[in-house]
Amino acid sequence: RYEDLAADPKLVLQDLCNWLGIAYEPGMLDFRENRHNVGGNPMRFRSSEREIKVDDRWRTELSPTDLETFEHTAGWLNRRLGYDK
Repeated sequence: RYEDLAADPKLVLQDLCNWLGIAYEPGMLDFRENRHNVGGNPMRFRSSEREIKVDDRWRTELSPTDLETFEHTAGWLNRRLGYDK
């Protein structure tokens, strides 16, 4: 999950590398150098930020109507993936 990656990028990346059967290298965490980033997080456009962190502004910035629409459309998938309502 995105939040797990943002909370502990090293651990999640090590687990992912292990699952893929490839060697983990610390340089993999330097997403700016390697041009890898978390796709939906706008921090990728801010060159001053060097670490991965959670961006959960949607919790406060989406309108009640937007949240309702999302819940109606994909809420079931969120719960299947371990997210609460």
